[in-house]
Amino acid sequence: MEYLTDEDYAIAAKNGIKKGTVYLRFNRCGWSVERSINTPTMKPTDKTGSKYDKYFAIGEKHGISSNTIRGRWSQGWSLGKACTVPVNNHLRRSKNDG
Repeated sequence: MEYLTDEDYAIAAKNGIKKGTVYLRFNRCGWSVERSINTPTMKPTDKTGSKYDKYFAIGEKHGISSNTIRGRWSQGWSLGKACTVPVNNHLRRSKNDG
């Protein structure tokens, strides 16, 4: 059975990945240890020139928000798929739908 060690957390820290992020990726999202500790985090694009800007621009053309793209990516979707697969609007519910 695969599990996270102190060494894994140390490697993640060297890669700029917080311990909580590694834990959630591994235990909640089902990522492998390797992927959890080596995949860079996707930063919000407050600054221009982010390497993810092109994906957010593609998503915008398809009516997909950057938050949706980030969520899909964190669940293991490829960035290309996350920014092009339409959102299932019929699954969205407002607070008043009860």
